[in-house]
Amino acid sequence: MKKIIGSYSIDTKSIDSLLTQKNINQVFLQLPEGLHQYVANIINWLEETYQVTILLDANPNYGSCDLPSEDMLKKINVQAVIQIGHLPIPSMQPEKRSLPTLFVNAQSTLPVLQIVEKSLPHLSGKKIGIVTTAQHLHHLHEIEKLLEKNEFDPFIGKGTTRLFSPGQVLGCNFTAATTISKNVNSFLFVGTGLFHALGLLLATTKPVIIADPYGNQVIDASTLQEKKQQLLRQRYGAIAFAKQAKRIAVIIGLKPGQLRSEYALKLQQKIKNAGKQTILLAAETISPSFIDRFPFIDVFVSTACPRIAIDDYNSYRKPILTPIELEVALQEKKWDEYVFDEIN
Repeated sequence: MKKIIGSYSIDTKSIDSLLTQKNINQVFLQLPEGLHQYVANIINWLEETYQVTILLDANPNYGSCDLPSEDMLKKINVQAVIQIGHLPIPSMQPEKRSLPTLFVNAQSTLPVLQIVEKSLPHLSGKKIGIVTTAQHLHHLHEIEKLLEKNEFDPFIGKGTTRLFSPGQVLGCNFTAATTISKNVNSFLFVGTGLFHALGLLLATTKPVIIADPYGNQVIDASTLQEKKQQLLRQRYGAIAFAKQAKRIAVIIGLKPGQLRSEYALKLQQKIKNAGKQTILLAAETISPSFIDRFPFIDVFVSTACPRIAIDDYNSYRKPILTPIELEVALQEKKWDEYVFDEIN
């Protein structure tokens, strides 16, 4: 069975199986930003259909990595977690959690072939890598056939075990693209927003074209290249500031899919070796108010979600670097080695 809400189709089979259990009365619900416009419809549907109480996670949700701690969930007396809009991360093994944790993809119902067809004149070369996000994965083979029909040679790559499906990219993992980058002339990204496409451009150095079904627009490689240069200027400024910083804090993200504590310890040691003062901070949520609590810190380095440092840059009064940017600031990497931080 499918539940259509707005421009998304939600497979209810796994939800039916979970919520018809008699011991589940309260459910912790997580939604990505794109589904928050339908939050009232989703809650009403779940509560009325399954006779459960829904507690909505009011924090931003960045993906399947962004799970709440089980200690917190037990304190608020929920018996299950449902995250709608993201596919599971195989390497996280959510089945080992004591509370049932369900990931339910919300497939986009928007047509994609028309906007993909408009993108074809903008593609460079004949060998094309196809990548997309969770909500459009069900269209991958249609897109592949359309490219073949137009005499292109399409490639769909398989990434690490952080990815649920071939051709999928996350904001923290572009390995479905990097595994095939040597075989293709350019990439076609089907989805919305610039972050994933910019990550692809930096990770592969191949031209990237965006076919956006939501905005019904094509963003060509030259436009994206300009956006890349704007981003790099911004990041270069943050790195230059960090070179002069005296005190640098390394943040450990406590969310299960973002926890890189050993990596954080290594980064802290590098800062000490550079003769700078450093402390470790641990947090589930990183926000401007969190940063403002540490006025004696000059620069922060986040080992949590890579998007925090880049997407939310203008929200913070102090620079937040990714680990790779820290290594550039400490002159352990060269500026021309700059890439997005990835979690593999």
